Amino acid sequence: MTKIDQLHPGQIGQPPKAPETDSKSGGEFAKLLDDALGLQEEGPAKTSGTAPSFAKMDGMVKSAPPEAPGAELTSLQREGVERAERALTLLELYAERLGQTDLSLKELQPSLAALEQEAKGLAEVTDHLEPGDQLHGIVQEVLMRVAAESVKFNRGDYLTT
Repeated sequence: MTKIDQLHPGQIGQPPKAPETDSKSGGEFAKLLDDALGLQEEGPAKTSGTAPSFAKMDGMVKSAPPEAPGAELTSLQREGVERAERALTLLELYAERLGQTDLSLKELQPSLAALEQEAKGLAEVTDHLEPGDQLHGIVQEVLMRVAAESVKFNRGDYLTT
């Protein structure tokens, strides 16, 4: 029988020691972070202006887009953003109404119909976006969430017994 005081480092039952890091060098993560932020070459004088600004909106933090020349949206992208925002707003309203116990599913159906109608318009915009466009992935995600809620509602997931 092995006694607890007879265990030695490296035996089964003891966690391995973590490798020591050199705290003076800042570590690899700090270097990667500096590289990603573009701070490595520019030095500490540039650090104050490179962080993105954040705006507080209705309890959510929204990152302000970086100001880059020529980063204007095309009319198709602008329409996609507007429709996606409307769909997300309708989805939030639908979720709020779904949480109200005094509403029946019949009373919720018009909210879902409006959400599905907005999703159809958003799908039309998506068909014209390039698959490599960053907006394409975001719009696809919104469409999938709307489709999931539609399936849940029509399948009867929200019926109470």
